[in-house]
Amino acid sequence: MGWINSDDCLGVGALISLFSVAREFPHRQVFTGRITLMHDNGAIIAALPAVPYGRETLQLGLHDHRSGLPFVQQEGTFWRPSIWHKAGGLDESFKLAGDWDLWRRMAAYADFTTVDMTLGLHREREGRLSADLTRYYAEIDKVREGSPPETLAASSDAGIVRYDAELGRWVCHEPSLKPSLKPSRKPKRKGNAIQRLRYRLVKSARKRFARVRGGEGVRS
Repeated sequence: MGWINSDDCLGVGALISLFSVAREFPHRQVFTGRITLMHDNGAIIAALPAVPYGRETLQLGLHDHRSGLPFVQQEGTFWRPSIWHKAGGLDESFKLAGDWDLWRRMAAYADFTTVDMTLGLHREREGRLSADLTRYYAEIDKVREGSPPETLAASSDAGIVRYDAELGRWVCHEPSLKPSLKPSRKPKRKGNAIQRLRYRLVKSARKRFARVRGGEGVRS
């Protein structure tokens, strides 16, 4: 399952590759690709390296670009129907940040697997709804002001999937996605604990993304 907006498009060979990956890894539930942007005229203007997404940071809604963690690109993200139903589907009360809300709820049930290819392209054009980041962040912050998740499901099966021509199949590289969550001392207030947790997760994730972009420990 997935959806794509009218001015965006799928990557070349995206669906056949996605079906191949899904068959190779039948236990994985959510698949996303490289963040890829194109100009209004169709020219590719950005194709970022594939990065892993941790369940903790997804559940806390930290992948909104403000904390230095990348968005999950909606045009290139797909999932099995079972997790769509577990997460409760799309909350239509969101006008702009519905995908952000869906990712954090899906992350409570499954890891996100990154496929090292362009599955979808986001078109940058004047007047698009997603360009209104002020309203987008306002929707996110309204949710964050409520109660944070009481428990976080730790990453156990995330990773980056690449096609290995020698083996003739897709293989998965699984970087460490488990930052230390043990607080240095017992917090006086719950809010302080959540704030420190977010700080540790963001710091750990930034280091991980830096290593991936630099090629450290990642099979090419």
